[in-house]
Amino acid sequence: KGELLVEFFQFLSTFDFENNVISVRAPNAITKEEKNWRDFNVTIEDPFEIDHNLGKKVNRIGWVIIQREIKRALAILNGTSQEFDTLLDVYKI
Repeated sequence: KGELLVEFFQFLSTFDFENNVISVRAPNAITKEEKNWRDFNVTIEDPFEIDHNLGKKVNRIGWVIIQREIKRALAILNGTSQEFDTLLDVYKI
């Protein structure tokens, strides 16, 4: 299993989404307060247009689903849940 993929989901599962913004350009955490993005559930800074929040359309229900899927993916990758092949099962048509 890809170590980078596991670390990505570990990062997401422990990230303080309540107070911080995900940013690929900043070496340290950026707070929602600094960006004036306090009213959003998910805050992801667009790396090309830094005043644009890529997560602004995620509503409360969508955010709950995203959090559940992050935890599910991490459990699968850590071997504490279903097999790795089932990671995308819910999205197969």
